This record gives sequence, C-alpha cells and structure tokens, in this order.
Amino acid sequence: MSEGKFEATLNALNKCDNEKTLLKLLLTIRKDVEWPKNRDNIIKLREKGSLSRLVIILQKQQKTVLNVVLSILGNCFMDRGCARDIVGSYNILSILNHTLKRHTKEDSINGRIFRILGNMCQHRDQWGNIIIDRKPQIVTYIVEFIKKISKDDIPEAEDFSEATVTMAVRALSPKVSKNNMINSRAVAGHVCYYSSKCKAKPPSTACLHNGRGRAEVLLNCQTIMTLVKMFGVLKAVGALFIKYSLEWQENKKNENILINIIKLFQDYSRYKYYHSIIEMRNTDRGDSLIHLSNVLVLAPKRVVKIVMNFIKISQLKSELPIPEICDRFIEVLRKYPVIKEFDGECVEYLQCLCYLLEHPANRNSERCGRSIPLLIQLLHDFQDPSNKVFECCILLISTLNKFRYDDILMLEQLKCNIIQVLLKKLHWLVGTSKTLNIEHKHVKKRKNDFSSSVCFKKQVTSNSRDCHSPPGSSYGEFRAYSPSSSDEDIDIFRNVRDPSPCSSSDSDMPFSWTSPWSSPNSLIHDISDYDSDNYSPICSEVDNSEFPLPLLEEDVETSPNTEHSTDISELQEDKSLEHLSDKNVSLTLKVRLLTEIIKLLKTYTKLSVPTAQLASEELLVALLKCSGNFEWTFSYNIDTIELICRILDSHDYLIPMMQTEFIQTVYDLTDLQHRKWCVSCSKYVVVGQTILKKFTALAESEVGKGDIAHKLMRGDSELKQKLVLVIPYIVKDRYILGRFMLNCGGLEILMKLLKEDTDLKKRSIKVLCAMASRKLEIANPKDVSAGLNRPKIVADKYKLSDKCVNIVTFKLDDETFLKADRDFLSEKSDFFNRLLNGDFKESTEDIICLHNVELKPLRCLLHLLECVDKSEVIEIDLDLETLLEVIVLSDRYLMVDLCVSLTDCVEQFKISPHTVPTIYQWSLESRTNFLRVESIAFALVENISESERLKMFENLFALGYSEQLVEDIQKLLVRYLTCRMTEFEEFTRKKNKMMSHLRKLRDKYINQCF
Repeated sequence: MSEGKFEATLNALNKCDNEKTLLKLLLTIRKDVEWPKNRDNIIKLREKGSLSRLVIILQKQQKTVLNVVLSILGNCFMDRGCARDIVGSYNILSILNHTLKRHTKEDSINGRIFRILGNMCQHRDQWGNIIIDRKPQIVTYIVEFIKKISKDDIPEAEDFSEATVTMAVRALSPKVSKNNMINSRAVAGHVCYYSSKCKAKPPSTACLHNGRGRAEVLLNCQTIMTLVKMFGVLKAVGALFIKYSLEWQENKKNENILINIIKLFQDYSRYKYYHSIIEMRNTDRGDSLIHLSNVLVLAPKRVVKIVMNFIKISQLKSELPIPEICDRFIEVLRKYPVIKEFDGECVEYLQCLCYLLEHPANRNSERCGRSIPLLIQLLHDFQDPSNKVFECCILLISTLNKFRYDDILMLEQLKCNIIQVLLKKLHWLVGTSKTLNIEHKHVKKRKNDFSSSVCFKKQVTSNSRDCHSPPGSSYGEFRAYSPSSSDEDIDIFRNVRDPSPCSSSDSDMPFSWTSPWSSPNSLIHDISDYDSDNYSPICSEVDNSEFPLPLLEEDVETSPNTEHSTDISELQEDKSLEHLSDKNVSLTLKVRLLTEIIKLLKTYTKLSVPTAQLASEELLVALLKCSGNFEWTFSYNIDTIELICRILDSHDYLIPMMQTEFIQTVYDLTDLQHRKWCVSCSKYVVVGQTILKKFTALAESEVGKGDIAHKLMRGDSELKQKLVLVIPYIVKDRYILGRFMLNCGGLEILMKLLKEDTDLKKRSIKVLCAMASRKLEIANPKDVSAGLNRPKIVADKYKLSDKCVNIVTFKLDDETFLKADRDFLSEKSDFFNRLLNGDFKESTEDIICLHNVELKPLRCLLHLLECVDKSEVIEIDLDLETLLEVIVLSDRYLMVDLCVSLTDCVEQFKISPHTVPTIYQWSLESRTNFLRVESIAFALVENISESERLKMFENLFALGYSEQLVEDIQKLLVRYLTCRMTEFEEFTRKKNKMMSHLRKLRDKYINQCF
C-alpha cells in the first residue's frame, strides 16, 4: 500500500464506529505493519495517535477484532518508542490482564497476548519488573497456564496450540540487555550469592546504586529472584519440559517448544541464582535437569551453557547431570560419522564436549573418564589436513592439555597412544622423513648477526593480534567458524588469573614457545560465556595460554537499523562452515597446531612417571624440524629445542635413545659444511651441541655410566653394537670413554663391525673417525709436518758434474748404466762408503751392478742427495710412486736423514684421501712400515666430507690387507685411549695427594688455634 493510502486508512480508523468497516480497516493495517519490512508504518501509527485508538478497540468483546488488534500491537511492540508509549501512556497491562481473564480458553488470544508481553520485555530490563509490580496477576496467569499444559490429562476445550505454548514460555524468558550484562558480574553475583545464602532480602537498589547501569542490573536480578522463588517459573517450566522431552523421545514432536524451554533455562542460568537449581530439581514431575541429556541433540550448545553456568554455584556433585551429558555426547560422537560427514553439527557436538571439560570440576574419572579415549580416537581419525580439520585438531589437543594437573588422566592419554597421534599431526607440518634437510648455500655471517639469529632469539608474545597477524589472514577467519552464541557480550581479553596455590604454573614456558595464535579460542572459547572466569577460588586454575576472546555474532550490539529485527519468535544460529577453505591450510592454523602440540608434550615431560613413548626418534626428529632451523621456514619460529632437552632430561630415556639413530643425526649438525662464519652452519652447530650436551650430562653421570657399562657387559650383541656406535658422540670425558672402549669391550665391538661387510660398517667408520678426531684429538700428520713454503725441487734432473774426477758407473738389471761421483756418494752414504772404499771387490771396480733398482728412482736419489736440505721439509716435484721408491732406496742405502726428509715431504704434500691407499699398500709391501701409522691417522682425522671418507676406507679395504688395517686402527686408538687414561689417573693421584696435604694443614691449623 502506498504512503497516502496507509495514512488515509489510519484517519478512517480514528473515525470508524461500524464493526464490519473497523474489521476491514484493521485487516488492511495488519498487512502493512510487518516487522521489520514496514517499520516506517509502525512509526506513523505512533505519530498519528492511532495507538490509543487500537488500545480502545482492544476492549471490545468481538474475538475477531481482538485477534487482529493483538496482532497489530504485537508488531508495534517491536519498536522501542511504541512499546514505551503503549505501556506508559495507555495502561495496556490492565487491559491485557482483563482480556486474559475473559478469554482463558481462547488459544489465539492467549498466544497473541503472550507474544506482546515477550516483545515488550525485550527492549528494557525494567519492563519485567514493572509487570511484576503493577500486574503480577499476568505472571501468575502464565505460570498457571504452563502448569495446566504440563499435566498429562488436558480437557479438549483447553488444548492449546504449540505456538501458544511457545509464546508463553518466551514471555517468561528474561530479556537481557547487552550493555547491562557487561556490568552485571559484580552486582548480579553479589545479589544472587547473598540471596542464596541468606533468608533476608537483598540490599536495596539505593545501597548498590552506582549509575544507571548497575541499578538496572540489580533490578533485573531482583526480577529473576522474584520469578524463580515467588512465582515458581522454573518449577512450572521444568515440569513442562519433562513432559515434552519424554514425548519427543518417542515421536519427535514439540521440538520447537523444547528448544525455547532450553533457551529459557539458559537465560535464567546466567544469573547464577542457586535457588534456580533447587526449583528445576523439584518440579511436579521430578528433576528436570536430568532430562537435559535426553534432548541434548536439539540444542547442545545451550544445554552445555546451562550446566556450565550452574556449576559455578552448585553445592553438590549430584545436582547437575554432567556425567549423563558427557556420556550422551560420547555416545553421539561414536555413532556419528564424524570424519566422513564433516559438517557443522558434528563440530558442534565436539565443541560442546570440549567446553564441558574446560571446567576443573568436570575433569575427573567419574564425570569424563570415558571421554579421553574418544577425543584421542577422533584426533586420530582426522587424516586429511584442511582448515576445518586443523581447527578441530587444535581444539582436541587443547582440551587434552586441560587435564595436565591430573597425572592419572594424563597417563590414561598415554595408554591411548596419544604420542603417535600427535606425531602424525607433526608430519602434516614437516613431512615423514627422518632425515634433516641441512643442505644450504654459504651465507657469510655479518657482525652481530648470529647473536640475533632465530636460534637464540626469544619471541615475546603480545596480546594484540593486529600486530602479529600475517598478511592475508584475519582473526575473523576463525571466529566465523566457531559457535555464534555466547551468554554475554564483552569485547575484552579474558583476565589472566594468578596461579592457584594448589596448581602448578606454566610460567616457566619460554616466550618462543608461544605465538600470537597459541590459544585455540576460535572453537572452544566462543561457545563459553564470560562468566566462566568467575570460578570459585578452590576450583580456579591458571592457564597462560588464554588469549583475547572474539566478539561473537549472537552478542554483537545491533545497529539502529536492525536492533529490533530479532523478534522473540525468531532465533537462529549460524552453523555455516563454508567460509573455510579446504584447499590450503592457513599459516596461522599451522602455527597454532604446533603450539598446542608442544604445550601438550611439555605436560607429559612433567609427569612423575617417565613416559617411554617420548623416547621416539621420529618424534624428536619432527620436533627438531619444527625448531625454525630446517623445514619449518615460516616467519614465526617456535623453539622446540628446549622441549627436546626436557624430554631427554631423564635417565630412563638414555639407553632407548642410544639405540636409535637420533644421536648420530644430531651429531651430523655439528659438522661444518662451509667455513665457521657461515650463518646456517653456525646455527646447526649450536643446535647440535645443545642437544648433545644433554646426552653428555646423562651419559657421564653416575647412573648413566653404570647403565651403559652394564649393557656393554651384559647386553646382547645387537644392543652392544647400537651403544658403541653412539658412545663416542656423547661421552666427552676421555677417561670415561677409555673405560667404555677398553674395559667394557666397546672398541673390540667396533673393530668387529669394521671387519664385517654389513650396513653397520659405514657407521663404525664414521664413529671411529669422530672418536679419533674430536675425543682423542689425534694429530693430523699433514698438520704436524708443516713446511716453510720453499720452492719445489725437481727431482728428475740429475746430471754428473763436469768437474767430477773419480767416477763410478752403476749397471742396473735392465742393462742400463748411470754414472756418479764416487767421492760424493762415499761422503753422503755410509753404505756407499763401505761399498766403494772398503774391502769389497766393488771398491776396485769402475762398473758396479745394482740389483732390484730402477733407473729413475736412482737418478732422483742422486739428485736429491745434492740439493735437499735435510733440516727442513721440502716439496719435491715428483710423482708419488717414484718418490716412494726413492724413500725405499734411501732406507736401503742407509741415508737416514734423507729418508726422514722424504717421508715428511710425503706427509705434507703428497698425502690425500686419494693417495692414502697407495701409501698404505706401499708401506706394507715394501716392509719398511714407513708412513703406515701416519696414513691410518690421516684417514681417521682428516677434515673431509663423509662420502670422501667412506670412499677412502673402501679403497683401503679393497687392497686385501683388512686384518692388518683393522689391527693398525685398533693399536692407534688403544695407544691414545691408554695415554688419556694414564694422564687422568696421574692427575687424580696428584689431586688426591694435594687434597691430603691440604687436609693435614687444616688439621694442624685447627690444633694450633685450640
């Protein structure tokens, strides 16, 4: 209808006296005052003064006219101004009261009046109190009406419709103003507590009046107390609830009424008035609270909020049906295809169960013992990572961590194999590989760069999400996924409470463990009401993981354009999950999931009973990857190194971890790929050394030494092999290392592995090299034979001097000849001096036969005799094979000084991973044993890559002298191990002698004093 026609209809209404015309006009008006579509027309009704006319018409006796007028007024009461004028100026309460008395059996009239009362009370808290003060008969009438409906036998003439019963229930629901609820904590809590403990009346309004807000809150609390105790609202509604809940279980009828009754219970539970529990438990039909579990699936969030509000004021465990509700949730979730049919309803059940477990009073074996296996099973069943799955996993892990103050329940989690489940979630983040990706490019470290690197940097968390949210992510992403209703609208952070005296604190958690998204509040906190902070001092517990709570959609203050659009007859909950993308999991969710896993694992490390499941190589490697140094390359690094050290801080884990390859994996981090000023290399070294220090402390302790020695002496062959392959990595003390290797047979086991052609041979080579270089500090022959950088000597340039007079000619086996200076050779070599100038027949011959000598080595030997300064290490430009033959000749011809110089030259300039097999083979086959030990020492301690070292040893064993090679390695190591042990014993002896001398001096001084 156009604006002009509507105004004409209003003018006609004010002048019309004919009942038929009046009814026609009213029907026309009713069509044009629908809310909120025709809000402007409702305002015109008020401005034109037509409201008074409607109130007058309401006093007529014709039922049809009454129904139409009541419908119009029901819509008008959706507007705040109209409601104020009709109640304040036209005394409609009296008229409604008389109308109810005249038409007690009229279904439509009763229903429309109940709707008017409900819509009226939604605007101001005072309206409910005004009705009680001015016309309490209305409240009494509604309560009696509900009592009548709650009976089993109802006369047919009084059989009211479902809509009328629904409106009656809603008319008794307290309408809570959002702004007043913000101020209601202190006042409402004080009044309700006072009233539940004392029979006297609560303080007057003036006593607690501190501004309009607190006065209105106090007034609303008094209204609730009056409705509960004086009028028996909850007792009547509770009986009705029992009746309809039983019927619903049989035929699924009256579902709408049950939902509205549950909403009423929730509204009353917000005020935490203890008498409400008494009334609900003592209805005419029995305990109505126990029936909440029967209709749980209708409104699970509201049912949970009811018991969570009442739990703060309950005095007995048996007052609330929490075990029954938990069991019902468990039953539903077990039957529900949670993973296959992942939707909002499934998530809602999961949220509610987790929210129940948030309260300390619910976390015990009696109330929630069966829930732990279910939560872990659900966590295990989530296999395909997505945003929704990540949210649920975060919620589940956070809930499991709530049991951290009960060792029995935490041990029950471990029995359900929770560690393996958490490990699979870590694999979502860093993959399943056990190897670390430490390959990197060389990045030169700048000044002060390493001290500020992520390995040392502690990230201080902030309460502000705006400062930490990464680009492209917003907190609304999680808020919309959470339940959209909360009992109160407070856009502030959850207060961080001080630790209670009976609970342990998490204040020692390093800052770097937490992140801006470490609290899983997007799922679990959104369903809670903010009164959950008001725990009793005995039950309250600290939780440093609590972060700002989101502003929920149901509690957001409506704008002026929509503030009245929520008619009491309409209340919907948003269950949509479509805003979350299943394709790409957000970075924020990954960080939150990792943070919750770390917090839970940290809890397990605090248990008095050691947790064998934590000593898992896969778990520790996954945590190592998440430390911000490897695959975890996100902008927010989470320090998991401290958690790894916490896990390893127990002697019970030492032997199990020594049987894995984790220690070797960590040790590999300490090997520099580049120079020491490479940023990544330095970072890896620090990480590796930090973890190895923890192992060292355990292994060198008295308990650790005893355990390792016992296993080496009494363990089976496989266990011994695993232990000796890591002992050199973690034992730093040389005396203890010597005991393990020599006295306990560790070295023999390594030598045995070295002989066998198995997969452990490579590991034994690696550990022997580590022990020789880092623990025993065997010197590298190449470093010991340090040269002076003199020019190279070209050895193959021998030429007889023209000035030579006394010449001798050597005839070789191949019929070749070489001339030399007889006097020079006699001077340089005692062998040639006796041969050429002694009593042998060669002393008189000019041509002398030399057998088993080749021309080139002999020519080089003669040239080197002329030009080598035997007091220095020189570099000789000669191929290795010839040089080795020259050394043999120098030894045969007793040229000791030259022989030493040449061997030093080989150590300094010729030895390398490629030449070591050649040198070792020559040493054995020539039977000189020159450079035999040096080549073994070089192979053990030279700083080369692992692949080069393995290739070098492979070539050594391929020579066919395996027995001699193993024996040489063993002798070298035994010599150094024995030397270190002797040094330690000598040091201990001197120390004990000194301490004994000091004790004697002390005793002498004391005797002198007395």
